[in-house]
Amino acid sequence: MFKTILISLSLLAVFGGSSLVHAQNQSGQRQGPPAFSDLDLDGDGSITLEEFKQSEIPHGSHEDIFSHIDSDEDGSISEDELTNHKPPRGKSGDR
Repeated sequence: MFKTILISLSLLAVFGGSSLVHAQNQSGQRQGPPAFSDLDLDGDGSITLEEFKQSEIPHGSHEDIFSHIDSDEDGSISEDELTNHKPPRGKSGDR
């Protein structure tokens, strides 16, 4: 039973935790990351730091998370960058 729970949590971390930005539903439970269109407030096809700061994040600074997702360092996040970024791995002792 413990092994099943551990595997389930691992799969959730891999497939459900693809972004550091998470929305919360009305009961306060985490959902998946917000849609690109929800973060792209002006609808121009990219997310600026100012737009990104309008979203809630569970921990860390908006600037640090933004710079991690902005892989080409052009000052904006494209839909591909948001979809394809990999969250930083925890320290080996965080298991």
